[in-house]
Parts: sequence; C-alpha cells; structure tokens
Amino acid sequence: MTDNGSQFNRKNSTMRRYCDQYLTGKHIWTSIHHSQTMGKLSNVQKGLKRFLIHRLGNHCTDKEKIDRCIEVYTDWYNNAKRISTTKCYPEERYSGHRDDGWYLRFVKALKLESILPVPVVREG
Repeated sequence: MTDNGSQFNRKNSTMRRYCDQYLTGKHIWTSIHHSQTMGKLSNVQKGLKRFLIHRLGNHCTDKEKIDRCIEVYTDWYNNAKRISTTKCYPEERYSGHRDDGWYLRFVKALKLESILPVPVVREG
C-alpha cells in the first residue's frame, strides 16, 4: 500500500514494473487526501521496525533472517493483534476468518517452546 506521491503514481512505469516483478500481493494506492489510511500503515511499519531491531539488532543485513522476521511479524499482526477501531483481526476483516496455525508458527519461529505453551495438534 502506498500513497499517491509522484514516486508511487499509477502512471510511473518504473513503479508498476517493480510491483509486477517483486510483489506477490496486490499493490493498493490510498485515497487522495485520506491520511488515516497511511497513518494505520505507518503504525504497522513502526511496530515491524521495533520487532526487527529487537530480534536482529540495528545492523543485520542477512536478507533471509529479515524476511523470516517480517513473515513472523505479519502472521502475528494479521491473526493476533485485534484492531481497536474495527474490533476484529486484520485477517478476519480481509478473508472472513483467522488462521488457527499462526500461534504455533509464531512460537516455533521465535524458538519459544520452552516458555510458551504449545497446543497439542490432534489428527483425525
């Protein structure tokens, strides 16, 4: 999601090629003169930045580690962080349901099995 600045403009062919080549999701432009949307995005980015610094420090350049931390944070944010304005979780709002496996992935990715309860997965 980007604002409508000239560097992100829909008519900017460089931006469009970049999105087509590197983004797996859909690129969304915010509404013009609707600063609340970018404020929400800014809050997500601030939280992600704090998480990355906490997990990796200030000078990590390992792309795989950074990508993995972004996946963990995004999974947590979309399935565990209730948004106060909508009273639901982002994944619920987007798809209609939450991903039940987020917590187990979170605990395992952060290697927290010794201090957080791991749910028992029943087969059948």
